[in-house]
Amino acid sequence: MRLKLSIALLLMSLSTLAAAERARPEQVERFQLMTASGQSFDSAELEGKLAVISFLRLGQSRSALLVEDLERLHQEFKDDGLQIIAIASGETDRAGVEQLTRDLKVSFPILLDPDRTVYRSLGVIVSPTSLFVDSGTIRFSYPGHWPDFASVARADVEFLLGRISQAEREERVRKKMKRSPKATVRGGPRYRLACRLLAQGKVKEARQQLELAWNAKPRVVAAGVDLALLLLDEGKSQEALELIEQATEISPDDPRVLGARGMLLIRSGAVDAGIGPLQRAIERGVPDPVFYWELARLSEERGNPEDALYYYKAGFRLMLDRLRISAEPVAE
Repeated sequence: MRLKLSIALLLMSLSTLAAAERARPEQVERFQLMTASGQSFDSAELEGKLAVISFLRLGQSRSALLVEDLERLHQEFKDDGLQIIAIASGETDRAGVEQLTRDLKVSFPILLDPDRTVYRSLGVIVSPTSLFVDSGTIRFSYPGHWPDFASVARADVEFLLGRISQAEREERVRKKMKRSPKATVRGGPRYRLACRLLAQGKVKEARQQLELAWNAKPRVVAAGVDLALLLLDEGKSQEALELIEQATEISPDDPRVLGARGMLLIRSGAVDAGIGPLQRAIERGVPDPVFYWELARLSEERGNPEDALYYYKAGFRLMLDRLRISAEPVAE
């Protein structure tokens, strides 16, 4: 799975990786956005304050759950000066944002970032993502949402308010990060075993487990995606495309399915048909760097160096975040 690309990455210089990591800003640059109701917001209002800036996508269940957690956090700490800002990036229905605000009784502003300008300027690569900011400095960053996010957020806020020590904050966060979506591989025991085998470079053994997971009832869609990517690495693009079409019938909106389908269409020569699914996968927070790099390669070929650089860096950022989280000790 993605073996050729992985080998190429290992041959890249460490300076390239370092440059990609430096793309993550330390400070929040000033921005101005509008709310769905047409009111303006200037990030200068956050100067000298403790704030949480969360990027979300309308219609995404994880984003809706994040908004609920943020509202509870806001109610708990607003008297302590905590400011919460949500930003809906990409094409967003204004009426949908207003409806979400009413349904969840949101008391903090939800801003619109239709061109994803602020999203990109802050180095965000998946929705949802939450940034914990202290006087303009980004102190903590969390891609995704998971059941214990609220507990982690509370520990971070209490630490930044000076109520708990750094050691206590690290202990509380480490325990709750165990259930983070980036720290968990779903899909059943066979698929989890396949992921471990792939990480060890045991492709033949991993393929057997992937095939078992894909042919099980119900099918493990993630296993089908990985099998398709293995076939693509082997040059069997037509077989890979047929497999991913089956996965699409089962789970058409799954970000990894969309990304794999887009990549396979592009590699099969149907470039225009493949761009849409690949872009939608990235907008929905697909966790695989390989999809970002595919879009970067295509952008480079089409003479769009700025887009190519953005997607290359985003892919590296995602890979580095994965390595960082996987290396962190987890308390039982």
